[in-house]
Amino acid sequence: MLLVPDFFLPIELLLQTLVDQYLKTSYCTTVITETPLKILPQISHRYILLNQSLGDLILDASEAGCSDFIVQISEPKRFFSALDYAIHRGLLRRSDRKIILLPSNNTEDNSLLDVLRMKESSFVVNLLLVLPSPSTHCETFDLVTHKFIGPVENDMPVYLDRWNSCSAFEKHANLFPHDMSKLDGKIVKVTCFTYTPYVLLDLEAEIVPLGRDGVEIRLMDEFCR
Repeated sequence: MLLVPDFFLPIELLLQTLVDQYLKTSYCTTVITETPLKILPQISHRYILLNQSLGDLILDASEAGCSDFIVQISEPKRFFSALDYAIHRGLLRRSDRKIILLPSNNTEDNSLLDVLRMKESSFVVNLLLVLPSPSTHCETFDLVTHKFIGPVENDMPVYLDRWNSCSAFEKHANLFPHDMSKLDGKIVKVTCFTYTPYVLLDLEAEIVPLGRDGVEIRLMDEFCR
């Protein structure tokens, strides 16, 4: 039986557990909320209270190295729109960032799952949703991600584990399971333009069978191979 201190809410205890297991080695984590959390993770972090310039604040935090995220807001779609804005304008690129979405008091039951249908979230590898689950005794949360790898895009949720305030995790599963070294045929879309000598397009098929060549093209072909 897991004893929960009186001054910890179950969601706070779960958050601290997730931080201890998955964010302890994070260089810096950005915490985004509408109201201050009663407990802050004991890791290097930057705090953002939700306001109108969320995209610029995320950009500033990400450029400073705070590219992991803990988010607890009533409109989680807004975070992904702001994150997409920051990614396209920032200089830093990090594919292994971790994002934990927590339910807020004003979050509708399906609003967290709705983010899985967003184009902006489909580019995120390590995404964890914490969803309240009906329970008669202990407070319970389902831990959910999306299907990132594979040849077919799928926005259906993938249920990883369940946590409750009485006995903790049911399966003790890996909550960030996607392995970027094994994409299982995932389709990667690439856009390029002629940029000699790195990219050469529209070449004669007699010269180059696929009509393209260049250093970056060969790197991409090798990656796909």
